[in-house]
Amino acid sequence: RQLLASASSDGAVRVWDTGVRRLTTTLSTGFSSGMVGQNSQMVGQGSVSPVTDARFSPRDAHVIAAARGDGSLILLDTSAPAGNHGQTVGRIAIGAPCTSVAWRGDGLVV
Repeated sequence: RQLLASASSDGAVRVWDTGVRRLTTTLSTGFSSGMVGQNSQMVGQGSVSPVTDARFSPRDAHVIAAARGDGSLILLDTSAPAGNHGQTVGRIAIGAPCTSVAWRGDGLVV
């Protein structure tokens, strides 16, 4: 299967199967708790922060790193059960709006 992760302004990451041209999964990145850092546009608590980029890990085909406009990087596991943000396996505060994300070639570093 050839999968594509897309970023969305509604705070979701969508996984598409490009072979059949269909949406397979929609993953929530959760709600914003507000921006952390200087010179940052504040996102109110409880609001949805847009996802600006999403990339699959080259090491684990089930893990996606998602950059968010509220200054956080979210790690999602597509194999985890859905539910109350059950797919979120990590969250890193960057301190400034994140516009892109990249993995190191070995998939160990975002």
